[in-house]
Parts: sequence; C-alpha cells; structure tokens
Amino acid sequence: MKLTRFQLLGIVLLLITAASYLHRNFSTPPAWTALQEWVRTAQPGELLTGYPELVQLDGREMTPVHTQDDAIPFLFSDSPEYLYTDALGKGLACMRLTREATYRTQPEQRRTFGVGIYHINKVTDPETRQAKPATVSLVVRALTSVEDGGVTHRNVRPAAVRLLRGAAGESDVMPMFAGKACAKAWFTHPNISPKTITLRPGEAKAVYTSTLPSDTCLSAMLDLDATNAYFLKVYVVFGRVKDYDAIAFAPYGLTIGTNSGTGQFWKRILRPVDGTRSFDPANARHGNKTHMRFVKMPPEVQYLVDETWDMRPENEGKKLVRGKGGQRRPFKGDYNVDYTVAIPIRASRVPADFALVAVQRFGLFAGAMQNSTGEMVEIPAGADAQLRTGPEGVLLERVRITTTTRTEYRFHWLLPGGSYGDQVFLLIPLGSTM
Repeated sequence: MKLTRFQLLGIVLLLITAASYLHRNFSTPPAWTALQEWVRTAQPGELLTGYPELVQLDGREMTPVHTQDDAIPFLFSDSPEYLYTDALGKGLACMRLTREATYRTQPEQRRTFGVGIYHINKVTDPETRQAKPATVSLVVRALTSVEDGGVTHRNVRPAAVRLLRGAAGESDVMPMFAGKACAKAWFTHPNISPKTITLRPGEAKAVYTSTLPSDTCLSAMLDLDATNAYFLKVYVVFGRVKDYDAIAFAPYGLTIGTNSGTGQFWKRILRPVDGTRSFDPANARHGNKTHMRFVKMPPEVQYLVDETWDMRPENEGKKLVRGKGGQRRPFKGDYNVDYTVAIPIRASRVPADFALVAVQRFGLFAGAMQNSTGEMVEIPAGADAQLRTGPEGVLLERVRITTTTRTEYRFHWLLPGGSYGDQVFLLIPLGSTM
C-alpha cells in the first residue's frame, strides 16, 4: 500500500517524538552523570557552579500547593524599609490581635500569633549629621474597651503575653545577610529569649526590643501567644512612643517593598498537588530528575491588610503603595514564613538514595533550611555566601530511603528578608544502594 505524503510526514513526526521521549527518559547524558557524582560526595551547604544541568527544566516537575494546619494571624513590618529620622517615635506596623468573639467570652483561651520584622536604620543626628543607633520594639497593648457592631465591650481582665520563640539577625554589609542570620538562628538556637509580660487594661509594654546600630538591617521573627486576646493590639515601633492613644505612624518609603500588614498564613505546608506521582529515588535515570518550584500563594490568599493605612501621612511613598493596592496589597515576599516542604516518596524494595539541591531561578538568595534529621544547613555555607541565578546550586541533604511503603520526605525552609522567593528544590535520584 502506497503511503501519502501526509502519512509519511505523520510517521516521521511520530518517530521523532518517540526518539525524543526515549532520549529524555532513558538516556544518560554525561552532564547528568557528573551532577550525580558531585552530589554523592559534596557536603551539605556546599555551592556548586558551572553545571548546566542545574538550570535545565527537564525531567519531571511537581506542581506545588500551599496548605496549613491552622490559620495563624501574623504582623509583618517592612514599610518603610529604610528608617530615617522622620520615623523616630512612631509606629511602623500594627494589628488588632483578634476580633473573634470567642476570645472575649473565653478570655483564658490563648491566641497564637506571629510577628516578622525587616528594617534598616538610617537615622542621623540632625545637628552633627552623624549616624546614630535607635531601637526597634515589639509592643503589645491592652485596650480599655473595644467597640464592635455598635456595642462597647469593657476590658476588666489582665492579659498574659508570652514570647515563645524568636530569632533575629543583623548585617551592615548587605540586608540579605541579616535575613540569613535570622534563618540560621531560627533553625538552630533561637537567639531571642522567651519572655512573659502581664498587661492590665490600658497598659502597653515591649515584649522585644533591639538597639539597632546605624546603617544596619534587622531581620526578626517571633512566635507568641496571649490570653484576653480580644482586647490586645500589637505594634512594631521605632524609638519611644510617648502616647499610644495618640500614636503616629511613620511615612511610607519609596522602596519597592510594601510588606506591611496582617495576614493569616504564618506557618505553611508546601506540597505537590493531590494525585502527583511519588518520587522514586531508585530510578536514577535522567528522566526522573524532579523539580518542585517554590511559588507564592494565589493573590486572593496572599494579601496583607495594613491597619495603619488611614494613619499614614500622604507623601510620594503612599502614592507608590496606593498603586500597589493601598491598604490591601499582595505580600510580595513571603518573608520569614516557616514552610514545611513535604514530598511524596515511592516505596522501594531495596534502600535507595537521592539528593536535595536548591537552585535559584531569579535574583539572589542567602538563607538556611532544617533537614529531615533536624540539622540546619546554610544556603549556601559561608557568612557572606550567596546563591545566584545560573548554573549553580547548593546541596541541602542526601537522603536514604529504606521504607517498603509509600512515605513523605519533609524539611523546613523559609524565605528570609532580602532574598528572592524563586527557589527550586531539585530532587536528584541516585538509585539503589545495593
């Protein structure tokens, strides 16, 4: 039977597609073998450069989704990012801890919450023009009364606020390194001491204060809880605020950062969408190279609401922020949100290994993760080291899977202030160990 020109063309295209599939899934490119050899001997935190395999989006890709066990309120303070003299004695961010009536009718019930702080001190003495230190504080205030729905509720009980865990980092070299120092402390030995304060109605007290040197960036994250939460407000302030009943808020700055406000996603889980085929570490072929990219939440979940919007003075910075959404605007960074990354792993009849490598698809990154055995790994190792876009990556962990049933591989990761959230977690299968 004579084939037509179109039939011949179809056969040729089918053969090309089949050859491409076989090459992609069953070939072993030399660059792939070289990458596997490197991750077999590298140390966690080690930076590898010059490997084109790290920038090739081939093999498999897992589509991530964001979930969480609890909607935890948090306040993030990053606007203005640069703090000048006009911010002294003023608020930087604020939130009412909760409006849920349960916490009014059951004042003994504790409300968990989080706070993230990212600011750079640029204050100078007005006379000498010399740079000078200034304080950044986290203050909790007990209101004497609250009006909701036209009803006034009086506060008649004290509140107990506990700082449960906190970490902070500073840098006068590059703000990103303050974030890295914060992440390292968070995953090893949190360097902000636990503390408990008691607030009577009308009182305001600092639960954390840092004296920030000039031209220095502070990145901090804190886990807290409180009783009588219905009557509490949480502030990040610069310098000393004389009267919280008449508090003024610092003018917005002109930097691109607009991360100031309240959200509900302080702790999250990043995992592949339901139904994703499990990763098989025993299949060491190039086609089983697997990517899971960190992507931000959809805008409808990603917004921060800035409760200080109406109290900020009109200036060029406010015009800039208004153009990005105004009072309700996207949280562009996910800064200091603690992620549990969960990846489904296929069962294996024999032990099999794989390597986890961090790759940066855009911008710069400097931070840390906590691996599956609880150890902190720098991304990358070195006080001033950075992970850049291009053919480079950082080994985070080598993992041996010995289970004969499907399991889940987990690690902790956070995007520190100053870094770009466009990281890919690359799973490199190394095959059976027997």
